[in-house]
Amino acid sequence: MASFNYVMSPTGKLFHESDKFLKMLCGPYGSGKSCACAVDVLSYACAQAPASDGVRYTRVGVIRAAYPELQSTTRRSLMEVLPDEYGSIAQSGAPIRGFYYIPLPDGTFVHLELELISLKNQDDEFRVRSMNWTFAWMN
Repeated sequence: MASFNYVMSPTGKLFHESDKFLKMLCGPYGSGKSCACAVDVLSYACAQAPASDGVRYTRVGVIRAAYPELQSTTRRSLMEVLPDEYGSIAQSGAPIRGFYYIPLPDGTFVHLELELISLKNQDDEFRVRSMNWTFAWMN
């Protein structure tokens, strides 16, 4: 497992502690926004109630305006946070898909599906109407 050391900023702490239906994180380049959101994705996946089979099922939509940024920035931030020995995220596709199956100390597992998708304008809205995501991260 690659070493990942997440140092939470005061703003990141407030973001993680919020249980609002809609959360937003703003800040300058390099301030850790994407990293904080990737940590939130993993935190929410681990917090899902387990199904009767002991698996915490989560499907996350990750949205950005263009695929090059999804590949170079958003995907990279997720891969820094998610344990590479338990899954991966494809390098390309439309959407770009990721899958992780992560064991937790309580004996349950996180079944995390990621769908990284580009939405450029209102005309793309139809593409996400029936995606059946647990939640979405709009980057």
